[in-house]
Amino acid sequence: MSREQITRGRRDFMTTLGRGGLAASLMGGGVLGAWGAMNTALGQPLPGPLRIHGNPVATRDKDMKPFKQQYDVDLQIQLSVTHTETVTRIYSGATKQFDLFTLQHPFIKKLARDRMILPIDESKIANIDNLYDHVRRPEWAMHDGRLYALNYLWGYDSIVYNEKHLPKVDSWGVLFEDASRGRVAWRDDPLQMILTAALYMQKFRDPNNLSETDLAEVKKFLIAKKKNIRTMWTTYAEAVNLLRSEEVHALWGWLPMATSLRKEGLRMSYAFPKEKPIMWFTNYIVSKDTQVQPTVWAFLNYCLSDPFTMSMTNDFDYRMGSSRQLTLLPPERIKQIGLDNIPELVRNSYTYLLPDRLDKYVEAWAEVKAAS
Repeated sequence: MSREQITRGRRDFMTTLGRGGLAASLMGGGVLGAWGAMNTALGQPLPGPLRIHGNPVATRDKDMKPFKQQYDVDLQIQLSVTHTETVTRIYSGATKQFDLFTLQHPFIKKLARDRMILPIDESKIANIDNLYDHVRRPEWAMHDGRLYALNYLWGYDSIVYNEKHLPKVDSWGVLFEDASRGRVAWRDDPLQMILTAALYMQKFRDPNNLSETDLAEVKKFLIAKKKNIRTMWTTYAEAVNLLRSEEVHALWGWLPMATSLRKEGLRMSYAFPKEKPIMWFTNYIVSKDTQVQPTVWAFLNYCLSDPFTMSMTNDFDYRMGSSRQLTLLPPERIKQIGLDNIPELVRNSYTYLLPDRLDKYVEAWAEVKAAS
């Protein structure tokens, strides 16, 4: 078995702009297309290495090991930092360096139109019908009638907070208000933080696509409120450490930060802001230059399998791409995770999209960061 090579690179966002045979139970009982089925039956490994530009939570060793062992294939994983950084890398030649990229929904169509990614060969992914209906063939993943992204994770971004210090948080305001001074952290991300501020201010017609005048107003607001933050975080580990050490009591964050720290005995909660949390859909996209398509399809199939789905669900309370969650989870867990009424959850969240002038957002954020 070859050794996994993991390169954990950290990129500064602002400089890069401009995450025996085949056991039927493991793969959800499906075939992998003629090539994959034949080689698995013969006990032959799939072609590799499979090079993944991936999400740090979804590429844990414990979740990658079953796939590597089953197919005797090497996985080379580099962790993504921001989605805009990933897109920049794709247009700068990274399609020759990676076979799969993790990327959120707003970026898919342009990459498909520009032929930077390949359509998903749905016939090679036996578990594809496990997908929830709202992510099976969503409009944001379609181009010329073809599917260009396979969803494996969806949910919303919100506030992770420590109940020891903040008994109840139901507004984005905790990240901005003077009462939180010195005890909160923002994420160093222009798109998400500007959108968060715009949602909190509740005065803009289209928070996803601010006019230059509106953007200037949000920038002014962020500069004025910057005095209240302890720091800005860039990596998952950095954010978790800020919470664990109680250096901050709340931060703009992700669900697994709260669930993992709860398992350490800390009283962490994940808010549902009244101004609406930010909904996202995280997917795998296939590089136009991949030379290991059989392995790509097998891996995407694995990401919709029961073992991968339930590992992520049990450890992080994530809403996964596979609707098998609804079969495998008890009713109380389905309700706890928020899967008991998916249409209502989607309706009460704000799905983020790209602004027309992302470069203006980046410029505005640079001014926020530079302000004293």
